[in-house]
Amino acid sequence: MGVITPTVRSATMAAKSGALPLPMLAVAAADLPPEDGGWAYEMKWDG
Repeated sequence: MGVITPTVRSATMAAKSGALPLPMLAVAAADLPPEDGGWAYEMKWDG
């Protein structure tokens, strides 16, 4: 059994009450993140 964090708990309660949170807004960045080895590409195999 996993631990329910406050974020998951509040999102679950909001979904049950019918008040869903707003989706995150994607914004364009001015530059790419620095090349520090912490980024990788994820292959999409499902089409």
